[in-house]
Amino acid sequence: MRRRWTAAAAVAAGAMLAAALAGPVAASPTAGDGPGTLIIGGEDAPHARAAVSVHVGGRFVCSGVAVEIAGVAAVMTAAHCVSDPPAGAARTVTGWAGPAVAGSARPAPAAAVEGVAVRAGTDRTAGPLVEAAEVVIRPGWSWGAGPGRVDDAALIRPASPLRGVSPLRLADARRGQVVRAQGWGITSIDATQPPTVLQAATMRVVRAERCAGMMPGMTAGEVCVAAPAAHACYGDSGGPILGVSGGRWAVVGLASRARELCDGATIYSAVDPTVRAWAASTVRAWRQ
Repeated sequence: MRRRWTAAAAVAAGAMLAAALAGPVAASPTAGDGPGTLIIGGEDAPHARAAVSVHVGGRFVCSGVAVEIAGVAAVMTAAHCVSDPPAGAARTVTGWAGPAVAGSARPAPAAAVEGVAVRAGTDRTAGPLVEAAEVVIRPGWSWGAGPGRVDDAALIRPASPLRGVSPLRLADARRGQVVRAQGWGITSIDATQPPTVLQAATMRVVRAERCAGMMPGMTAGEVCVAAPAAHACYGDSGGPILGVSGGRWAVVGLASRARELCDGATIYSAVDPTVRAWAASTVRAWRQ
């Protein structure tokens, strides 16, 4: 995903897991439960059933995931994938960084960009692009320019149903949890194009200190994810980490940002109760 200004994009292109299985699984996922390794150091993930790529103006920009919220199918991705940064926000090769002045007032919520579309399936170039009927960005998202939660999440309502996907529900991430990341992030730091086929890897939710130093720092509603040889990078932004909850795979986070060389841990926006409540409220509004 060549949107270098997107924080998650930069963070994502390293290693997103691809095992969006909708059926029951063992309580502790293993390498045999689904398609494979990571993005930087990973392999094709041809069987991920909730895979969705995000496009703006006909060009691939980020990874995403099909989700089910209150019985309604939608797509989730990172807010920075579908909004433009305000004046003063830095666009970095690893993602984004807001002006982040301690104690500063949070600016107005970011507006969604035009021309958003999504494509279902593990091949980001195959199949129809479905236009977004609506893009809703988390109200608190402001490119890290204010205090409090970063809120790097967005919901997309496709204009028509996506074919061939099995949406996943949302759940909490737990420290120490084994997760699967998925996305179309670049597979090496010197790659010029993201892979065509979705990539996957197994990672773990680790202590917040592992993500220290990333702008604007870890905030409430975020988790740090790492693996010895897997790293999110450009293009993985907005892609999910999947964890087992109640015996089924669920989305537990969305790639937000990582270090410039995609060589360490990744910060994911958690889909915690606050995010789930916002998502449910958004879906109810769509039904009216």
